[in-house]
Amino acid sequence: MCDQGRRTRRKFAPEEKVRIVLDGLRGEQSIADLCRREGIAANLYYRWSKDFLEAGKKRLDADTLASIYDRLVPALQVALGLTHAIKVEQALTQ
Repeated sequence: MCDQGRRTRRKFAPEEKVRIVLDGLRGEQSIADLCRREGIAANLYYRWSKDFLEAGKKRLDADTLASIYDRLVPALQVALGLTHAIKVEQALTQ
């Protein structure tokens, strides 16, 4: 058997994947043309695009949760501190 027709699977760096996905999102050319130019199958482009958008969503969700946490914790600490101070004051006056 002859291995002339076989090609090894190409590895794409994350930076290359991001560049290709962003090129597709710009919409300057069709996805089919982009994939042809880059030498990838359209389903691979769509998988990378989906992964890219989901990762962005997760990051935004994490940032939102961190922001909420950063605002709530100091407020809770103040509230708990005031509650503690009121209890101490009530105990002293009794």
